[in-house]
Amino acid sequence: MTNWTDSTGATHDLSTAKRLNVGEVAIRLNCSTRTVLRWISDGELKPVIKHSERFIQIYEVAVKDYIARKTIFPPTKNKKPVGETTG
Repeated sequence: MTNWTDSTGATHDLSTAKRLNVGEVAIRLNCSTRTVLRWISDGELKPVIKHSERFIQIYEVAVKDYIARKTIFPPTKNKKPVGETTG
């Protein structure tokens, strides 16, 4: 696998993409390494390279894609007060 298309449709060359270990991803996402491993197991965080059970690398673009998919944007504010009618 050399190319990967993220959730926005952008294509990434994985042969040159930066790789992170589970601990680095946990620090970036402010969570435990166990949580990162669960996301990998559940298919929420991919693609990854699993060299062994103890040595897993996650592509940095996969982490950025995960953040983009999980980010919740606040709703836009109404321009008119609630209950106001147009007329």
